[in-house]
Amino acid sequence: MAEKKVPVLLPTNVVPEAYKLDVDIDLEKFTFVGHVDIDLQINDANPSITLHSLDLTYSNEGVHLAVGDAKTIAVTDHVVNRDEETVTFTFASALPAGERATLHVDYNGDINDKMVGLYRSQYKNLQGEKKYCACTQMEPTDARRALPCYDEPARKATFEVSVKHPAHMVALSNMPSTGVEDVGNGRLRTTYEKTPKMSSYLLALVVGEFDSVEGETAAGVKVRVFTEKGKQEQGKFALMVACKTLDFYTEYFDIGYPLPKSDMVAISDFSAGAMENWGLITYRETALLIDEANSPLANRQRVAYVVAHELAHQWFGNLVTMEWWGDLWLNEGFATWVGNLAVNHLFPEWDIWISFAASTVAHAMGLDALESSHPIEVDVARSAEVNEIFDAISYHKGASLIRMLVAHVGEDNFRNGMRAYLKKHKYGNAATKDLWEAQSEASGLDIHKFMYKWTRMTGYPYVRVSLENNSLKANQKRFLRSGENREEDLSWAIPLHVTTSSGTQKFLLSEFEGSFALENLEKDSYVLVNPDYLGFYRTLYSAPLLERLGQAIKAGSTISTLDRLGLANDMVALARAGHVSTVDALQMFREVFSAEREQPVWDIILGALQGIRTVFGTEANEVAMNNYIRDLLRPVFGHLGWEAQDGEPALASLLRSSVINSLGKAGDEEVVAGCSSRIEVSAQTPVSPDLKNAVYQTFVSNGGAPAFERMLEMYRNAPMHEEAVRCLSALGSTRDSDCIAKLLAMTFTDEIRTNDVYIVYMKLGARNTTRPVAWQFFQDNYSKIMEVFGEGQFLLARMVSVTTKGFSDSSRADEVQAFFEKNPIEQAARNVKQSVEAIRGNAAWKAREENSVNDFFSNLK
Repeated sequence: MAEKKVPVLLPTNVVPEAYKLDVDIDLEKFTFVGHVDIDLQINDANPSITLHSLDLTYSNEGVHLAVGDAKTIAVTDHVVNRDEETVTFTFASALPAGERATLHVDYNGDINDKMVGLYRSQYKNLQGEKKYCACTQMEPTDARRALPCYDEPARKATFEVSVKHPAHMVALSNMPSTGVEDVGNGRLRTTYEKTPKMSSYLLALVVGEFDSVEGETAAGVKVRVFTEKGKQEQGKFALMVACKTLDFYTEYFDIGYPLPKSDMVAISDFSAGAMENWGLITYRETALLIDEANSPLANRQRVAYVVAHELAHQWFGNLVTMEWWGDLWLNEGFATWVGNLAVNHLFPEWDIWISFAASTVAHAMGLDALESSHPIEVDVARSAEVNEIFDAISYHKGASLIRMLVAHVGEDNFRNGMRAYLKKHKYGNAATKDLWEAQSEASGLDIHKFMYKWTRMTGYPYVRVSLENNSLKANQKRFLRSGENREEDLSWAIPLHVTTSSGTQKFLLSEFEGSFALENLEKDSYVLVNPDYLGFYRTLYSAPLLERLGQAIKAGSTISTLDRLGLANDMVALARAGHVSTVDALQMFREVFSAEREQPVWDIILGALQGIRTVFGTEANEVAMNNYIRDLLRPVFGHLGWEAQDGEPALASLLRSSVINSLGKAGDEEVVAGCSSRIEVSAQTPVSPDLKNAVYQTFVSNGGAPAFERMLEMYRNAPMHEEAVRCLSALGSTRDSDCIAKLLAMTFTDEIRTNDVYIVYMKLGARNTTRPVAWQFFQDNYSKIMEVFGEGQFLLARMVSVTTKGFSDSSRADEVQAFFEKNPIEQAARNVKQSVEAIRGNAAWKAREENSVNDFFSNLK
């Protein structure tokens, strides 16, 4: 067993209680001058104080310690340790143990362009003029770039902030302003109320030229959405969602929103999707802004969810914060789950829990099937390791397990336990065990025992089931994407729910195997394990049970959308791992799901087919694969048509887009022609917002260099960033080698925002013909990429993954591994391991089934 990592923490000889911060922003020189007074409790007489600090400069004369009203202790030396990201101040005498003191620090820093700490975001306004705003991204460990501080989540303190800024700019922080002072030279000094006790990573500051829209919750909390000048109308949808979501959470958590205001700001250059700074949430433009006339349903869903997710953090993460980053999932897993709960409350017609299973659960299962995954409760020692765990395990597996737990204890018990947890630990810190304790008290069950292995062990099980004399025989094993059979002593407490035509029974499989009597089982009844896909495990049915289930679906039985989705998702994963044949999965998609009309189910099937094409696709079988996809989807397209119909389900528009996109990739002549014609007349008859993504990608994919140049013009003239992202994604669909080279070269220019570059690698990395080009470009330009993205939080790790993980030759795994051993990227180390493992798994899948898959496609009629 690996040795447990011990967090590397600052010395505890002093404890921070309050910060008083003043920052002078210069957006012409891209520098800032800071002064911070930190109120401290001195625990021992050590003559030095160590704080976190990165890329800040000091002088000995600018630092001293004030004790009481009279005594001042000067600094004799200061040492900056860049590797440890600290500064240590040594004083002329020992600190007075047991006393309170104030550390006064003057310092300087740069307003960087790395999207971390206090940084600058560049954009062009509606008049085409280049503009900048200053903003912050402190999570997880970059507050130390903005001020010397105790940059650990458990070192909570209050913050009083003031900022000097150009008079024509808006200045925002976590709390409402208490006043504005004219300091001359066209500059103002804005001060803000003191925050509650909070972690340093939640501190926020934004300075720029903004317009805003404003609303209010039922409890009178002011809510504002800030946008670039002239775009405030695009903030109205998010404003509506925010006000209603805050009202929903106030009732659900049984705790009022803790602050007097909630501001949300759209930032042009932003590494993540959004950041939950207490009272001042920052977003990518595409995660906050909606054009009522031109934004498709998919974008509305994204904005609604991201807003709900970030607002959930105002309680779960900000009011109660994880003790250390190893419990990050307490923040992100819960916000993911309850964010979906809020969206379902606001928009029940979206059937959000079905989409949750197709995206959140499926994504988590995909990553957690790798041996290089990690537990939800993960050991984290150093700052560089923290960024690695902002992934599908902390977010999506965490949310999936909460969904499973809610089903296990009941919604009322779960809510009561969650309320007790928040009230007990508010304004403090907590760990996973504290949540289990509250849930156990509320439910009367031993939740620690039930959940311990789910959060402390890597991976999840699959359950092999068969029927013998009306008893379900079940045994569990860890599921690995590679299919390797590890003789590990691993078992989980599995909620084994079973539905037949006679009803549902609930069992618990806590041992490696078990037998469960099924009551009133009718002859030839289907047996469905894990109804509604609530348990975080896969089901491997015996051949007779799988046949019965398939027949029930074809007969139009009451097998729910969630259950059909779960069957499809498990089937292709089990095929990849070698537990069933890939040909069986392909036949099931064609035979069992021929009448399927639900978008989330097709999301799973189309994703599975893309995976099969990635591993088995060649020039020789391309025509047959395209024929298979066209035969599968033409009936669905015929049912949907090009245009929305009166009274069609809310999600039909999403399915229509997916089907047209997939048919376009498969070269369907009608679809290709229809997409091209829609582009040609788009100046007179705009493309329907819900069709734009599919139409744009099909047009570029099949139109050669002329289509690429047309889309590039549309990209450059896009009226809002949402449209620009659609165009950029379409540009990545080109098959023209010269256009691909041009697109990659653009990633080092101002034409593509730094935070959007990963989209190019994602699109090129998704296809067998363009992935090698993107990977070679990454290697050839590694130094330049590191210069731009080396400190850009999540973007570099994401680029590594999407560029490499799709290869299916073991030689490529060796190549990727060797390259990153020679050129290590600390914050992407786990991503590299996962890519290498994924490539080797793809190679094994191909070696095992290449002949049978090729035979299947060659024999299609």
